[in-house]
Amino acid sequence: MDFKLSYHGGTADITWGPVESIANNIWLSLNIPKGSFVFASDFGHRFYLVKKNTAQAPALLESLAREALQWLLDLGRAASIEVLAQRDPINHPNRLLLRGEVVQADGRRVPFEKFVEVV
Repeated sequence: MDFKLSYHGGTADITWGPVESIANNIWLSLNIPKGSFVFASDFGHRFYLVKKNTAQAPALLESLAREALQWLLDLGRAASIEVLAQRDPINHPNRLLLRGEVVQADGRRVPFEKFVEVV
């Protein structure tokens, strides 16, 4: 059981029940660097390995994103993961766009999008 927090006109309402989406799991996996989560040192991403916005950077970023999300497949929370990284060295020389979709075990699709800063 997980909790859901909602905010209505100045008061917070917390309800307990099953979480229907793994969107929060995806967000955490792609935003917490590996080794920085106290309770699970293997949790998170290794996007810091993408050093420059080169032609090879998107493939590396895609691989690292799949690695960060693999635990969802391993635990049966996800059925599949699609990831695509794109570069725009002219307009955004210091970041790559990471897009994708995770299909939950129940068949629902959860899209995601994240900019990843590179040096």
